[in-house]
Amino acid sequence: MALHEDRMRALANREETAYRTHHAAISAAQKALERKLRRIEALRKELARRTDEAEVLVRNSPGPRVEIFHSATEYCGRVNAAAVKRDKYDRLFISEALERDLRPCSACATHLVRRRRPTSGAA
Repeated sequence: MALHEDRMRALANREETAYRTHHAAISAAQKALERKLRRIEALRKELARRTDEAEVLVRNSPGPRVEIFHSATEYCGRVNAAAVKRDKYDRLFISEALERDLRPCSACATHLVRRRRPTSGAA
């Protein structure tokens, strides 16, 4: 009889361990999901602040180091629609390009930077 009781107790312990392990996994997954959703919401708010921001093009094809960005609406002679359609350029917000320390193309994008410069409060 002792063997039977020992094995029944062992099975009960395995069952309890399985429930605890499952519960811990669910709790961890729930926390991970909540972190991901908070990050998505933060990105959504950041994107909402950029609704009026200019879009620019940055070359992503092999070649010399990328140093400039182009207007996404007024292509210059260095950018053509076919290359844009073939995904040779990444579309970015102008603030992202400036954060990368890229400078505007002198032929097509300098007006974008002038337009975004803050005005001073001094008279």
